[in-house]
Amino acid sequence: LLTLLRRGDHIAYIGDNKFAIALTQLRAPELGGVLTLIKRIQQGCETPVLIDNRSLHITISAGFCLSESTGITSGKKMVEAAELALRDASYHAPAGVRAFSNKTPQAVGTQNPSGDDILDALANGQIVAWFQPQISADTGKVTGFEALARWKHPERGIIPPSEFLPTLVTSQRMEALSENMLHHSLKAVRAWDKAGVNVPSVSVNFSTQELRNPSLMERIKWDVDRFDLDP
Repeated sequence: LLTLLRRGDHIAYIGDNKFAIALTQLRAPELGGVLTLIKRIQQGCETPVLIDNRSLHITISAGFCLSESTGITSGKKMVEAAELALRDASYHAPAGVRAFSNKTPQAVGTQNPSGDDILDALANGQIVAWFQPQISADTGKVTGFEALARWKHPERGIIPPSEFLPTLVTSQRMEALSENMLHHSLKAVRAWDKAGVNVPSVSVNFSTQELRNPSLMERIKWDVDRFDLDP
């Protein structure tokens, strides 16, 4: 990130896999300069990082606040506004970009969930699958769904994966999460089949560590058989 910024720009790590960047002396138009920088940062981080002989792929979501369009001049309030925009961007896509405006969803809660809360949520079935449709650009028809993990918090409502995935990774619980997503997906496919709804396919995400597990395919085949589905 430092190599992609200009002299005079400021960057700080603010925790939870988040960095704050303050830009100085942007050329007009302000919006174009920020979007250009975000694109440059995202492209600059596309090259896989080699750690322990494994290639790790990084995606970057970005939220930003422009004093010109929002009228916000306080540094603290600008950071808070950018974080709200980042939350919105992370919710919609792994590499989403959002600008803060009066339409940006406000944070439901002010405290980040603890690691124990996240692990309990996974164990208690609060982390469920949401099915995002995949649309054919040629026909406009639904060609399948992607199962996306969402936390149905009893008080905060729907929480995006950016708030709980890092904890599951560090706690080595990604296999439990994918097994949960696979279970939800196969259950949904079976229900759609019984209802006569044609869903060609459902995509389920697996971590790099799981894809290196030689028993993964057998586990998937066993789950498919358990739900009496044709692979």
